[in-house]
Amino acid sequence: MKMMGFFVNKLKMKPSIISKNPNLVQLSLEKQIIPRCSVLQLLMLKGLIKEDTSIVYILKMTEKEFMEKFVSKYQNEVPDVVKANQGKGKIEFQGLPVAPMET
Repeated sequence: MKMMGFFVNKLKMKPSIISKNPNLVQLSLEKQIIPRCSVLQLLMLKGLIKEDTSIVYILKMTEKEFMEKFVSKYQNEVPDVVKANQGKGKIEFQGLPVAPMET
C-alpha cells in the first residue's frame, strides 16, 4: 500500500499505468524509486530534462543506464544529483514539478 500511495499521491500516476507495468511494484521504494525520483526532481527544477519525461521508462532502466544518463552526465552541473541518488533522505523527494505524462 505504501508503494501504491507513493505512485498515486507523489508521482500522480494513474492506477491504470501501474496495472500496465506490474513490475514497478517489485522495485525497492527506498533504494531505487525514491532516489531516482529525487534525481529527476532536481534536474527538472533546473530545466535540464523535460517535464514530460517518462517516469515508467526511468524506473525500468538498469542502474548503469540511469547513472550514465542522469547522474554522471549532470553531476558537475548539479552536484546534488549524486546525493539524491544515494537516497536515505539525503535529498528529500517533494514531488515532480508537473504530473508525469504517461500513456
